[in-house]
Amino acid sequence: FKTGHFFLVTTHNREGQSSGFLGVDGLHLGSLRDHLFDTYMGLAPLLPWLFVGFFARCIALLRRQHSALALGTRRALVAMPLLSLLFVTTLGNWRVMNGWSIGPRYLLAAMIPMAAVASLGWAWLLGKHRFFVPLCGGLALASILIIGAMTITYPSPTNALLNPFGELSLPLLFE
Repeated sequence: FKTGHFFLVTTHNREGQSSGFLGVDGLHLGSLRDHLFDTYMGLAPLLPWLFVGFFARCIALLRRQHSALALGTRRALVAMPLLSLLFVTTLGNWRVMNGWSIGPRYLLAAMIPMAAVASLGWAWLLGKHRFFVPLCGGLALASILIIGAMTITYPSPTNALLNPFGELSLPLLFE
């Protein structure tokens, strides 16, 4: 009747999940900031097209400005990523990385609905003004290059790095 967390092999995993309920021990604004803006694990610096597109369309989806989708569908598309973000802000030891650690790994489960909202957001922005076409393409290309370079060079960088892309991936690629 015990969860798998009680049988973790490594000491740092057991310590990281020993407080609260399986590592959940209260809201942490630092975790929210890191998951959104940190250069090691943040959504905005590592997947900027997703960040901009998602938040550009969130509010409009919750209002009645998007009649192509049912209200329940719109709410679900927005709620899944936001609830996932809320969940990861409750993890007491969010900076402990193990295994695959590129990008906002704790938000991975929310990426599909977040990408759906971001696609609607970019379509909405592209309909507003042609200026957003190169911006959308540039942010998408930046996201692909950043994650691709980090995956190719070193998929599990040490926590000692503040910016794995700039401190590890680019120097290795240029070498």
